Amino acid sequence: MVRAAAPDSVIYPGSNGQYHLAGQQAASTQITRYVDIPESSIGDRSSLRNLFNLFRGCAILALFIGLVSFLVGMSAAFDDFFILCQLIFVHIFIQMEYNPPSLRIPFTGLHIVQFLEWLPSAARTSIESGILPANLYQPCSLIFQQYYEDVAFARTVYHAILFIGLTLVIWVIIHVFLLIYDSRHPNEQAKYNNFFVYYYKQYNSKVFVFVDKVARFCYFTFAWSCILQLLFFSN
Repeated sequence: MVRAAAPDSVIYPGSNGQYHLAGQQAASTQITRYVDIPESSIGDRSSLRNLFNLFRGCAILALFIGLVSFLVGMSAAFDDFFILCQLIFVHIFIQMEYNPPSLRIPFTGLHIVQFLEWLPSAARTSIESGILPANLYQPCSLIFQQYYEDVAFARTVYHAILFIGLTLVIWVIIHVFLLIYDSRHPNEQAKYNNFFVYYYKQYNSKVFVFVDKVARFCYFTFAWSCILQLLFFSN
């Protein structure tokens, strides 16, 4: 005897060879564990895999092009694409239980953008072993564990914190470079011949611009990390 755990979640072959939903009713028919997959459905699975790879590629481009453009002062042209990928993934994630696999599988390729995961796996393991106690994992839903280890706050925000530190160091180095350049070219204050110097002097070196870019690029990561701490997760 078989009783379904959820409505319409179990199928069984009937006497006419067609499959029926067991639903919440007890079924006395033997249920086959392995069912042959028709050749026609293999193409659908391939399409889902290709869509997953497409969104995975979009996530990688959004993340790393966004990071590089931020460092060279051109993030305004690319950070909207990165934030869009974050929004799409989170909206798909929070509706995970209600979305069909045809929607869940492709968009899960965007999961690397949620926490600015720009470091390689070996570096992440080394850093996490230094900032988190051994074998510390904050309990969370199994659905979330498909895309990340857990929801421990330190594990979800250190990528963004390191990125802010890196950009701050680069910003200070650029300021030092500009001071040296000005001291060697005192007559070039009104109009800079070097486009790179002119651009950073007029725009990227401004404190407000720097803070605005950091806030735009990292705000969603911090907000999502904080929201995850407020949710009750259970396995």
